[in-house]
Amino acid sequence: MCWAFAELGHDTTLLIPSQWNASSRVSARIEKELGAVPPYRVVPYQLPIWYKASSLAAAYFGVSTALRQIDADICILRDPLLLNLALRAGFCTVFESHKAHLHRNPLLNRILCRGLVRACRKAAVLRFISISQRLSDVWIERGVPPRKAMTLHDGVDCGSYDVDVDVPQLRRRLRLPSGRQIVTYAGSLYRDRGLDTVLRLAVQFPSVLFVIVGGPDERATHLSHQVAREGLMNVILVGRIPHVEVRQYLVASDILLMIWSSQVSTIQHCSPLKMFEYMAAGRTIVGHSFPTIREVLTDGKNALLAAPDDFEGLARKLSEALRHTSNSDLGKNARMLAFEKYDWRQRAQAILTSLPSELP
Repeated sequence: MCWAFAELGHDTTLLIPSQWNASSRVSARIEKELGAVPPYRVVPYQLPIWYKASSLAAAYFGVSTALRQIDADICILRDPLLLNLALRAGFCTVFESHKAHLHRNPLLNRILCRGLVRACRKAAVLRFISISQRLSDVWIERGVPPRKAMTLHDGVDCGSYDVDVDVPQLRRRLRLPSGRQIVTYAGSLYRDRGLDTVLRLAVQFPSVLFVIVGGPDERATHLSHQVAREGLMNVILVGRIPHVEVRQYLVASDILLMIWSSQVSTIQHCSPLKMFEYMAAGRTIVGHSFPTIREVLTDGKNALLAAPDDFEGLARKLSEALRHTSNSDLGKNARMLAFEKYDWRQRAQAILTSLPSELP
């Protein structure tokens, strides 16, 4: 999103937690992940050594200091505590919600949700963006003013996916076989992502090569041990790699496997980045039809979708995709939809267009 705002001609600053003080080192890390120098200013804020990097309290103090260094018209953020911090600092804000539950403890969740709704009724909160319609409905029911509510799914940098490459040559560079059907899963490897499903599919489709890309490293190691124990010769674990390299694996594949399990806490309301990256890659998508997935993709039109947690249904969809990889328009249709509606620049422009001409 920062990249998109900057490319639209706006002076953009990213506040990011970092173990480094120098913004140049953080920018270098971003460049390594995304494959280009970021066109926006990066301001790292230090986390106290007595807090874990994921601690919200640590972020609170770091952001409080960093906000005093910035002169901005709009502040876009995703955490309710940081929203209150930005409001007290005098910023006009856009809040973006990615989940329906703010805390695992029911009492704390209720308190945080009520506080967020109160904050979003203030004039300085210009928009309340939800990343799915289901999520937007939840927040409107809780009291977010409908006039401020806006639904914008996540997106993708469509232009960074070159689907007209020489695929056999790309496969040789990635050390993948050129004459074999390849099914790829790219994403997190946490236990609730349902990676056992990929291994079960590998057993059922022994002639197909299954490629698994992602981390964290300890989960990749665990899966590699499981693959070895089960003697699966048609599974390759790539591990975690820079995002710019993930795109190459997606484009080098025949089919992209988009799976989760119902155990993922946000699956009923989320807008997975994986989906849009798969769409931009222009390859046939086979996956699970959770509600927010159906807000974007349509079974038989731009993807093949099975019911959540239905292994046999998923296997049938994969079998259908494997039979038609050479003459299927599903991937082309998904890529066209990504260009039409889900590029980051379109998303950024939609936010800017929705804002009042005069700020409070």
